[in-house]
Amino acid sequence: MPAVTPDNWREARDFDRVDPAASPLRLPALQHDGGAERAPGSTFKIVSALGLELAAQSDRQLDALLDGLPLAAINAAAHERGFAFRTEAPTYPVDGRARITNFRDQGLDRRARDGRLGLAQALTYSLNTWFAWTGELSDRSLLGRPDGGVPDLQPLEPGALDPVRPIVAMARRLGFGQALRLDGGLLPADFAWSAWDALQATPAAIDPIHTRHELRQMAIGLRMQATPLQMALVAGAVGQGRPIVPHLLAELDGKPAAPSNGPALGVRLDRVRAGMKGVVDVGTAAGAFRAPALAGIRRGLSGKTGTAPVGDGALATVWFTGWLEPHSVAGQEHRLAVAVFASRSEATGGGHAAPVAAAVLGALADRMQPKGAK
Repeated sequence: MPAVTPDNWREARDFDRVDPAASPLRLPALQHDGGAERAPGSTFKIVSALGLELAAQSDRQLDALLDGLPLAAINAAAHERGFAFRTEAPTYPVDGRARITNFRDQGLDRRARDGRLGLAQALTYSLNTWFAWTGELSDRSLLGRPDGGVPDLQPLEPGALDPVRPIVAMARRLGFGQALRLDGGLLPADFAWSAWDALQATPAAIDPIHTRHELRQMAIGLRMQATPLQMALVAGAVGQGRPIVPHLLAELDGKPAAPSNGPALGVRLDRVRAGMKGVVDVGTAAGAFRAPALAGIRRGLSGKTGTAPVGDGALATVWFTGWLEPHSVAGQEHRLAVAVFASRSEATGGGHAAPVAAAVLGALADRMQPKGAK
């Protein structure tokens, strides 16, 4: 929102009355209510992909799956281990009562590249059943079994399950469960923070997991709440190779903030980056960035769409998040992370949120273009 002035006061006042949580007149406007309709949907698959990469460091079979295997080999591996997963099936488990379903009931076979399917293709085309199954394979609470295990493990303290549940471990590393403080280290160490401070963002949170199906839902970004800031940080971390420490306070008493980043993610990023580049080039967001005027942005942009149904499924929370490489538009010296969020949409992330991102980035490119240039 623009600054509130006498010219737009009436509009801002009316907006304040209708939607106070999003009002530009209130401190909470800089935050997020973290409510039940704030699931990140498939944008969380970025986190899941990083968690799978973490698990694959000690699991050669999972690493081979992420790299891409022939479809027949994937089906044979699932059958050998007793999992009701098949690449041609639109649901997983194929015959289960509680199932994960692919978008428009599609099988995975048509998304294979040269007959092989791996993490890059699963991200590019947002393949729900693949992430649900590989999420199970990565989770040690399930003991490598197709049923049973102990998915109801609950942590007694934050991080207790990190060695067992790598997707949750990666989410914590990226900021989930933590109230991000945006003071740039400028406020005193003993500053008395409160929940509604404008410089403290609402933490993203993952709901407790009690069943195997709930674990599958988590892997595709359901049963959780996330802020747009958090999802921009997730995408930016893949581009940067390490978590970003954001700040809104630039200076205090003449002292500037000292920007810093977290430690390196420490996992393979090439497969995740390839999948996110594919989202923009040929995948779920390709239509939004197809215009010739966006060619420069398209070359430098990687991202992920998300669609999380709400209520009876007629509406959805829709997302696009990604990062733009430096010099993708004139005068852009730094990597830029972006997140677009729309609640109660009748469309998908690719059909609603990604076009908003395209419009905003296109306007940015126009604004930064040198005068007289065409």
